[in-house]
Amino acid sequence: MLSDNIYGQQSLINHLFYLRTIKEFCVNIELSFYSNNKNYKEVSNNFKTSCEKLGAKAIELADNRLPTKVFRSGYFVTNYTLDTELLTEKLFDIKLNADLTIKEMNLNTTNNTVSFTSEELKDISSLNDKAITLANNFIDFCTDILSGLKNNDLFSYSYQLFYNYMIDETTLYMNDLKRIQSKSGADPTFVTSYEYWYSNSMMQACKFIIGLSDPAQEALITNADNYRKIFSKQMDLYKDVSSPEKEKLLNDKTIDYMTNFISFLSKLIERILNKQLYFIVEPLFFDNLLTEANYFLYLLKGANYGIKK
Repeated sequence: MLSDNIYGQQSLINHLFYLRTIKEFCVNIELSFYSNNKNYKEVSNNFKTSCEKLGAKAIELADNRLPTKVFRSGYFVTNYTLDTELLTEKLFDIKLNADLTIKEMNLNTTNNTVSFTSEELKDISSLNDKAITLANNFIDFCTDILSGLKNNDLFSYSYQLFYNYMIDETTLYMNDLKRIQSKSGADPTFVTSYEYWYSNSMMQACKFIIGLSDPAQEALITNADNYRKIFSKQMDLYKDVSSPEKEKLLNDKTIDYMTNFISFLSKLIERILNKQLYFIVEPLFFDNLLTEANYFLYLLKGANYGIKK
């Protein structure tokens, strides 16, 4: 049974990370369709607006409620989020509500023990219910698009793999919210499963970088492929974890790999912002990958799940 403190903080941490992630998925969907599929562009824009509305409420509730070390992990907003948003707005003539990003960047955090009032817990519970509904509807939307792409009924400047990625990511959010909403602690096997899933997510990120790169960027593609191989190997190792000691060793090694991969992604984004790299996707896409990587590193370093004893 989760305490009110863990319930509140886990809920808000999930919302600040996943609602922004889904919002950025929506940006990719909206930009990837031609005008002849205006309805899909409009629906993705509506989802984006809903994410912003729920995200604004999460930011309001999170003020002075999250540990400083959590916020500084860089998986809500990064050093590049605002700049990549503004560049995406410039290149694609799209509005991304950068004011919300600025509010998130200026959130007050705390190093003290937090307690939530009954009214705050009620608001968080309501937010959880709304987010579960949004996530479920977004999964249905992506599933519909994926079916259309597979049947040659739709064309999108995006990979089918990315739609699978969005569906899996949003399902993870929805299922974890349902667990939190029932105030159930995570099963001890949850951590290893989560780390396996995110190793796969990082491998997919490497594939996206390779597929979206100018073929002339051979060194960049080679580096991304080397990381792809690393995360593929880590996935195999997570399948065979047989003791807490082996899990700890695997965890430490994955932390090392993630630290280096985050540095790789950060330099990639810096080169985009400095007009040294060009990709056939919105710049915000790569900040999304960086927040994913930062979130995985946060999980590896000991997120508090309320593990069942």
